[in-house]
Amino acid sequence: PSDSAGITFDQELRALSDMAAITGLSDKKNGIYTTSESWMAGGIHNKSFIETVDFSLSEIPKNHDGFVFRLDYLAWFLHYWGGDIQNNRVPMYSERITRLRQLIQPLELSGVILYNKNMKNSYYLYNRVTNSDKTMHIAMMENGKTTIIPEQTLVQEWQNTNFDEDIPVTNILSKGTYLLIVWVYGDIEKDSIDIYCLPEENLNLQSIIVQSENIESVYKVVPKIFMFDMVKDNCRLMIKHNKYQKNQSLVSKYSLLFLRSLQNSYTQKLPIPPFPQWIPTSQNSNSQLLSVSDSELESIGDSTAWGYQLMSPPIPVPPKSQLTFSASLMTIQGGVGIGILDEKGFWLAPPQKNIMTIDFASGDNNVVTIVVANSQDREPYVASHFKIMEPHLFVQEQHDNN
Repeated sequence: PSDSAGITFDQELRALSDMAAITGLSDKKNGIYTTSESWMAGGIHNKSFIETVDFSLSEIPKNHDGFVFRLDYLAWFLHYWGGDIQNNRVPMYSERITRLRQLIQPLELSGVILYNKNMKNSYYLYNRVTNSDKTMHIAMMENGKTTIIPEQTLVQEWQNTNFDEDIPVTNILSKGTYLLIVWVYGDIEKDSIDIYCLPEENLNLQSIIVQSENIESVYKVVPKIFMFDMVKDNCRLMIKHNKYQKNQSLVSKYSLLFLRSLQNSYTQKLPIPPFPQWIPTSQNSNSQLLSVSDSELESIGDSTAWGYQLMSPPIPVPPKSQLTFSASLMTIQGGVGIGILDEKGFWLAPPQKNIMTIDFASGDNNVVTIVVANSQDREPYVASHFKIMEPHLFVQEQHDNN
C-alpha cells in the first residue's frame, strides 16, 4: 500500500486509466503528465512536467490536450530540485508557478480523483474541452475500491461568483458529506479558511466550524478541494477567514465552483462524553486549558513533534462496525490532528492534520478513545494551540452487496 489508507499503487493506476477514459483524455495524444503514477498511466508519448516547468528544458506547449497530476507531488516538485535556491541553472519557485499557470491556462479541470479523505493527495485531470462538454467527473479511491460519484450529486454550482464574508453561500443543506471546490486568489501564503454550518433557526450565533485549513501557495494555480460533513440538518454553508488571522488586509478572495453531495448514511449516533470529562495529556507545565464547555474546548499544549495533547474517556462502540467520527478542529498555532485508539492503545486511525472526518472500523473493540495529538513534521516545533468543537460519532449504514 502507498499509505495507511490501504490504497495500492496498482489501484492508483487503474483509477487514472478509468478516469482518463471517462474524461476523454485517453483518446488524445498530447497529454502532459507529472508524477510517476500519472506519467506511466499516460504512456510513452507523454511529455514531462519536470522538464517543462521545473527545469525549463522545453517551451510551454501550445497544443497540449491535457495535464494530470497528484497534488502533493506537484507541490513538492515546485519547491524542490532548486526551486528554493537562487541560481542560473534552474527556475526558482516563482518562475515555476508562472510556467505552471501558462501550462494550465488553456485547459479546463474535468476530473478529480479523491485519495480517500486526504484532499492533498487528490489527482487533478485537466483537459482541453469544448464548450458543450464541461462536466466535472469525480471519483474516490478507498481501500481496494474506486467509486465514480454520480453527476446527480451536484447540489449547487456557481459561475464566476465571488462572495462576501458572513453571508451564507448555499441553500439549506441536509446532513451528509459534501465536496466543495474553491478558487483562491490573493496573498494566500498568509491566509486560512474556516467553513461553517449555520443552523437555519439561528443564523447569527450558533454557527459550527466544520473545517479549518491553511491555504498553501500551490493554490495560486489550482483550485482548493474541501471535503466536510454537515452533522446537522437544515444548515447553510458559510466560508470565512480564520478569526485568528493576524493581518486581515492580506487575506485572499474566493470564487466558488461547485458543491457535490457524497451522502453518507448513518444508522445510529453514539454518545460522546462532554469535554469537561476529557483528559489533557501534555506533561508541559506551561500547557493549559483556556476554556471548556460541553461542546467546545480550547487548549495550549506542548511543543513536541507527536505528543498526545488531549484524550477522551473510553467510548463504547459496537464491535465489527464501520464508524465515522467528525469534529471541528481549529489549529491556531503549531500542528495537531485527531486520531482514534483501540482499547489496547493502538491506532485504529492515526492523527492527520486537517482531517476532521475519520472513517474507521471498530474490529473486535468494545471501546475507542479519541486523541488530539501534535502533528509537527518539521522544526522549529512550537507549542500547539487548538480549539476542538462539536464532536460526533456515527455508526455507518451497512449495505448488502449480495
